[in-house]
Amino acid sequence: MDYVRTAKAKGVSGPDVVMKHVFRNSLLPLITMFVTIFPAMLAGSIVIEKIFTIHGMGSLTLEAITLRDRELLLATTMMIAGVNLLALLLADILYAFADPRISYQ
Repeated sequence: MDYVRTAKAKGVSGPDVVMKHVFRNSLLPLITMFVTIFPAMLAGSIVIEKIFTIHGMGSLTLEAITLRDRELLLATTMMIAGVNLLALLLADILYAFADPRISYQ
């Protein structure tokens, strides 16, 4: 890319080019992928818990659905939604650290 070529032309050392220019620009897609995969990991935990008979949030949610326990289902849904919101907030904070052009003012 042009910014890497420019940094090398300015005389910046190889490790500094990689860490300060290449790595920072490659972090944004990684952060985005983490945030989009995170809710799917929570949903996939239901399958893993069912296969390996592990008692956790997934099996608790399935039990709430089969028993028609609305309060428990609402609580587990709110907890999963809260974790997703925290993941989105963490992604926004990491965006601001990874790219100095992003500011939330």
